[in-house]
Amino acid sequence: MSSRPSILSFGLAIACILLARERAQANLIALDNFETTSTSSSGFYLAGNINGQTATTDTVGYYTGSASGNQIAGWQSGTGAFLAQVGGLTNPLLVSPPTTNDGSFLAAGNANPRLQYRDLASISPPVSSDYYFSLLLSESATSYTGSVYAGLGSSRPSGANATIPANGFNIGFNNGALSLFYGNGSASYATESLLAAPTANQTYLVEVHLSLSGPNATFTPSIYDSTGTLVNSPGAQAVTGTINSSTDLGAFQSWISTNFTNQSPSKVVFDDFRFGTAESDVINPPSVPEPASAVLLALGSLGIAARRRKRQMS
Repeated sequence: MSSRPSILSFGLAIACILLARERAQANLIALDNFETTSTSSSGFYLAGNINGQTATTDTVGYYTGSASGNQIAGWQSGTGAFLAQVGGLTNPLLVSPPTTNDGSFLAAGNANPRLQYRDLASISPPVSSDYYFSLLLSESATSYTGSVYAGLGSSRPSGANATIPANGFNIGFNNGALSLFYGNGSASYATESLLAAPTANQTYLVEVHLSLSGPNATFTPSIYDSTGTLVNSPGAQAVTGTINSSTDLGAFQSWISTNFTNQSPSKVVFDDFRFGTAESDVINPPSVPEPASAVLLALGSLGIAARRRKRQMS
């Protein structure tokens, strides 16, 4: 009987260590809520052409002036193919949503293919075997031809607005289907269709878990609809690609193909780019106990059971 309290105390100590370790591992690398104002920048994006804008309010982890390689301050595209706009997307699983000046990132289209990118503070993210990325996105129609996506890629020289991305990974729409675009060592992205017919004008939160093993990477995508319900099969849709974590994860980016023009017939909007080393950095997952939390619950149950047995024996 006397050994039970010591066992419970030991177990609680282990659980606390696990909780502390989980929290210590979390590392938000970069964030952009695209907070926007139509009048004065004041650290927010100005509504309209985002090319060259360097808004800082509620952004995290962007390059600010100490160059490493090709790093450039501000979003780069060379054209008005991408616009900051007033009014943001929302999802119940979003981490720390903006409370004021909520804006978003509109793929307006262009007569030419266009790459939009903004360099992160370091082209080499903190060393980790796992990375997590999430964003919000929505499209107004699904019946069109063209590609538009956003995600993570490499830092590039100035003027690389027509460069076709081939490394890193992205989430977006390919001919209307919600898809994962990822590097696999070829000259262009491989594509995995995740939702063949997403609901028009619905905001989806998509999380990509990137697990590294040498130059190989497993990309596991999870899609949550506007109610926070998982609507795809992450394990079945996980794919293997290639990643050089020292160079391929150095910038947020977005891309439109030549045949995606003038928001016709679809308006595509992105919002809330998040990149980190723990899932808690990028998404509030549905109510499932974390490992350490589960240990605490189990130990609590054990303590209750021990007290009940003690009462019964007395």
